[in-house]
Amino acid sequence: MAATEIWRGMGEMLDDQRVLEEVEELVGVMDGYDRTVITQYLGGLELAETPLTFEQLPFILAMAYGGSHVGVADGAGTGFVYTTTIPTTAAPTAKSWTVETGDDAEQEEMEYAQCTEFTLSGVAGETAKMSATLMGRQVTQSTITPSLAVPTAEDCIASKGKVYIDAIGGSFGGTQVASQILAFELTCEAMWVPKMTLDGNLYFTLTVFAGQKISGKLTFEHDTAVLRASGAKLDFMNQTAKKLRLDLIGSALTTPATYSTKKVLIDLPIKYTKAGVISDKDGNDIVDMEFRSRYNGTAGTAGSIIVVNQRTTLI
Repeated sequence: MAATEIWRGMGEMLDDQRVLEEVEELVGVMDGYDRTVITQYLGGLELAETPLTFEQLPFILAMAYGGSHVGVADGAGTGFVYTTTIPTTAAPTAKSWTVETGDDAEQEEMEYAQCTEFTLSGVAGETAKMSATLMGRQVTQSTITPSLAVPTAEDCIASKGKVYIDAIGGSFGGTQVASQILAFELTCEAMWVPKMTLDGNLYFTLTVFAGQKISGKLTFEHDTAVLRASGAKLDFMNQTAKKLRLDLIGSALTTPATYSTKKVLIDLPIKYTKAGVISDKDGNDIVDMEFRSRYNGTAGTAGSIIVVNQRTTLI
């Protein structure tokens, strides 16, 4: 399948991860003959950290969690909504793409690429960032799809975002933590396992979703929202579940409806797993609070990630 989109970011070249077996044998030659067998084909690609964009993040979400690759029109507005539900009892339906890389000497491709891990992060005063690890069926020589236009993509600025933390029985987005969150980091592992079957090929013929893990970190000013008396440290000590919303906000949509701006809306039930020691930034005290996100029975969800932009589809 030919490529349809240029990735707006940095990435390494494709990694040929074929599996070799070196056959040990006693044949009268020291160290044996150079007998090797290729038993599996596999490929990989690291998408290096780059500014998070509202237009291209849905590709990562679709490859990781089977998120939507077709936007849902936001009523009469010009926004299109891409919804990714964090899986709970049912495995997501795999969505994959063919990836092409190369230079002026040679080009390669990897088909059936899926995302096995991605990280979203943001520091106030900078662009929010995204990075990802992709797995694919094999790496082969190819030709870069010609004449693709570089797509329009809007960079997400972390400082325009807002953070909300609410009781687990409340609503996502009810209580903003104003002027106290300095940074966030979210790492999502999508455990796609390649299955090599006896069907005449050395590459995988299917992938199985074996689970997922979401962990993260919020960096607080050492102020009321994090204090041991009534803030995040108390929630850590008592292992009190919370509802976390990261609301990353972009430019205004041409025509508003339910949503008036481009947006990345991350809703997760969380429990803090570590309260960091008080440290220093720019001469004042800060605290990192690490967390895990898992299904919560009271909330009745494992969370979701919604992206709003103005593109109708990823393909």
